[in-house]
Amino acid sequence: MSWLYGPGIIQEGRLDPAFCETISGIPYNSTGVVCRDMGDWTSCYIHDYKDLTVAVLKDLAAKAGVHLYCDEEFPVYAEGDLLAVHAANGDVVRLRLPAGVKRVTELFSGREESVGADGCLDYACTTPDTMLFQLQR
Repeated sequence: MSWLYGPGIIQEGRLDPAFCETISGIPYNSTGVVCRDMGDWTSCYIHDYKDLTVAVLKDLAAKAGVHLYCDEEFPVYAEGDLLAVHAANGDVVRLRLPAGVKRVTELFSGREESVGADGCLDYACTTPDTMLFQLQR
């Protein structure tokens, strides 16, 4: 669970910063990104929204077991058998696909691509490029 600024800071109409620690396990106004093992879940507190970067979100997602499609900080949208990726700089984009995906079709170009034995797709894109893939199992 990720908490921003002051979770539970208002209790019964009163300002109660101490209650933030009661529900998150981490004191109010802690600096940086602070995570605490709560037994069967992890609590992460981020007081200052400026500390919540793309890199921090990717790290928290990876620790939570979320499937990360690429190492770069690209916008990625995935739903069912569709995967959209935007790359500002052209190059080869390496995508880690979910288990069982055998082929992909990039829907804007119609290009069909095979998935490597490692479950990855190396896709050459232009600058900038937005790709929309249909994943085929």
